[in-house]
Amino acid sequence: MVGFVAERTRWSVVPSRRTIMVVTCLSAMLIAGFVWPLLGAVALGLDALLLALVLVDGALAGRARITGCREAPRAMWLGAPGSIALYLQNDGPSPVRVRLRELLAPQLVADPVDDEVIVPPGRSERRVDVVPRARGDASIDPAAARVLGPLGLAWAGFTLGAEASVRVLPRVHLGDARELALRRPIDRRAGHARSNRQGPSDELRALRDYVSGDPWRTIDWKASARRDRPVTRETAWAHHQDVVLLLDCGRSMATRDGDASKQDHGLEACLRLLRLARERGDGVSLVLFSRTLRKVVQLQRGRADLRSVWDAVYAEHADLDEPDYRAAARWVDQHAPRDALVLMITSVLDPVRADAISSAMVLMARRRRAVLVDLEDPALLDLARTAPEDATAAFAMTQARTLLEGNRRLARALGARGVDTLHVAAPELTERVVQRYLSHRRSAG
Repeated sequence: MVGFVAERTRWSVVPSRRTIMVVTCLSAMLIAGFVWPLLGAVALGLDALLLALVLVDGALAGRARITGCREAPRAMWLGAPGSIALYLQNDGPSPVRVRLRELLAPQLVADPVDDEVIVPPGRSERRVDVVPRARGDASIDPAAARVLGPLGLAWAGFTLGAEASVRVLPRVHLGDARELALRRPIDRRAGHARSNRQGPSDELRALRDYVSGDPWRTIDWKASARRDRPVTRETAWAHHQDVVLLLDCGRSMATRDGDASKQDHGLEACLRLLRLARERGDGVSLVLFSRTLRKVVQLQRGRADLRSVWDAVYAEHADLDEPDYRAAARWVDQHAPRDALVLMITSVLDPVRADAISSAMVLMARRRRAVLVDLEDPALLDLARTAPEDATAAFAMTQARTLLEGNRRLARALGARGVDTLHVAAPELTERVVQRYLSHRRSAG
């Protein structure tokens, strides 16, 4: 938690509702003064007295000894409930009435938070419950406060504190039975399950090119001399799997499925799989791409630094550009190990996009195991399943079914070229991707 002192920086005077009601009555007296001049003179005198009382009351309210301290977490999780606290310190002898207006970022709340409280002498706490709505750096502006004067005629306005920010991170905890199911592979790796192995096996499984982070003792020097480059020996127990995650951050991933976008779900699945692969000693590359390659983050074997990955991708959002699938495939062809498992997470919505995806997947599948993860569009599925009520609805249903049939043809064509296709709804993405990774790892081992 991080806090900062919220000192009073400025104040202004605003008439209260009581003052407005009195002014309304005096205005009626002034109108009546056109008939009875004496009444009008009395009303003018009372107006002057009221103005003086409002200024005095505002000055007294401005002398209120109100300070504060805000306490906010350094980071919050997308979609997970949290709170931000504002501590008010009243150093005066009596309670004061305070109106507060919290100016939080749209990533945290949809509208400003208004409240009116009685602050007794001493310290009091006020918490604002928030559920982050978007990833990134969410700003927290100074709290705006108004203190009511002792006569109840004027409010003195204060600005409390300074700006702060909260980092909203992708959600990686499912929080139910699915979380337990996904934790089991990590727990087994961490030693929660018993093993009958007495030590590492010397049985040679394969030779592969050296990757930065491989122990020097695993290098096969004879094979390295023959190939004129470092070569690593993999034993039956020491087998590792290199994984490349390609996350589309283009136009189709900007659409929302529930409270999160498709890209939010995709990033959640990638980070969860990255964490699992790290626990199992695998090397992982995470590539975020759209019209260009936006981010490339690599987590090498034996290095458990996940913080750098979070810092690099937590604020990345989908844009409205058409993604360049071929550029992502070329990066894989140039940088990924030949036995790597490549998963591309995208959403196929039109035939033109399907052709580009097919070309890229076939390129990657030549030397690697490639899997296309297609995020289904819920609106498209609803259109295809809903009985039409008029000609427009019938046309929309026909188009939706045509697109879905095109996706099925794409899956069959890719399957014939050695590419697996996984059609999945966004809420199930993390589970299905993790299961596919574990299944491939078992078959490869």
